[in-house]
Amino acid sequence: PQVRCARNSFFGGCKGNANNFVSKQDCFQTCIRGGAAEATVVPSRPATEVATPRAGHLPEAYENRPGFREFCAAPRVVGPCRASFLRWYFDLESRMCKMFVYGGCRGNKNNYLFEEHCWSQCTGDGEITEEPGDAGAQPPLPSEPFSFSTRGVVLAVLLAILVTILLGSIGGFLC
Repeated sequence: PQVRCARNSFFGGCKGNANNFVSKQDCFQTCIRGGAAEATVVPSRPATEVATPRAGHLPEAYENRPGFREFCAAPRVVGPCRASFLRWYFDLESRMCKMFVYGGCRGNKNNYLFEEHCWSQCTGDGEITEEPGDAGAQPPLPSEPFSFSTRGVVLAVLLAILVTILLGSIGGFLC
């Protein structure tokens, strides 16, 4: 079978094959030049921490870009809310985008809906921008644990009264 490898792809860490390389150099050495190097298959990671195997040294210029500290160097923040949104953050120590569970409120800007956006923001040459859909651009969730509309509460009370009346009238026939 023909093996192609001169393009970027995103690998979640499960069920890899031999066409999965840590660096472009490894890919070219194995696939194009027919070198003797063996393909690198990255072992699976636990479900709590999924990462794409692209760790490496970032040039210092990346870290000095405006917004890098806020969008890429900030620690992962789950937040105090109890939702379970799967998100991506850039782990400065490993230089990788990793998945985490976001609670839904009081996070920081190192919180991405898509792994690709995490990579482009934190390892790309371009300017770091805030795009809609990331945690920093979303309106905050309500701070109250339960926020009901007045209409919904009124309908629920009326429904409860109606059920009580119906059960009371049916109860007379059953006894």
